[in-house]
Amino acid sequence: MAVKIALNSTPLIFLAKTDSVQLITTLFNAVIDNYVYEEVVLTGIKKGLRDAKLVKNLVDNGEVKLIEIKNVEPIASSLKVGYGEISTITLVKKGYAEIAIIDDRYARNVAKACGVKVHGTLFLLLMGVKKRAISRDEALNILADMVREGFRISPEVIAEFSKKIRSL
Repeated sequence: MAVKIALNSTPLIFLAKTDSVQLITTLFNAVIDNYVYEEVVLTGIKKGLRDAKLVKNLVDNGEVKLIEIKNVEPIASSLKVGYGEISTITLVKKGYAEIAIIDDRYARNVAKACGVKVHGTLFLLLMGVKKRAISRDEALNILADMVREGFRISPEVIAEFSKKIRSL
C-alpha cells in the first residue's frame, strides 16, 4: 500500500510548475488541507497560474484528498509558522497521513518537535528514483527546473542530493 503523505504548499507548487505532480499521485496517497488549498489553488487561480489549475484538477479528480482543518491560526502564531505548515503537521498528528512534506527548515523542525515524520520535496524525487517512477537524470532535471522556477535551495544541498541520486 502507498505511503500517506500530507503536502504543504511549496512541494505542490513546484512539482506542478515542473509538470511533475505525477510523482505525488503515482507513488503516494496524498492529502492536503483547506489552508494549503486556499494558498495554492484559490490564490493561484486568481493570479492566473497554470500550476494552481493542475493542483485543482488533482483534488477534483480525487487523486489528492482535501481535508478540512480548523483553528490553526493561534497555534501557527504561537509557533511562528505559516498556516499551511501547521495544518500540514496537524494532518499527520490527526492520522490522515504518515509523513508531512514541508520544505521550510524551521517548520520541519517544528514538525519533528511535535513528533511528526517530515521530509521535503527532494524526498519525493528520491523516492521517485528508488521506486523507478523516474530516472536519476529526470530527478536532477526536475530539481534544475524547480530552481529555475524559483525554488530556494543551497548549492550544498543540491550537491548532496546529486551525489545521493547518482549512488542509487
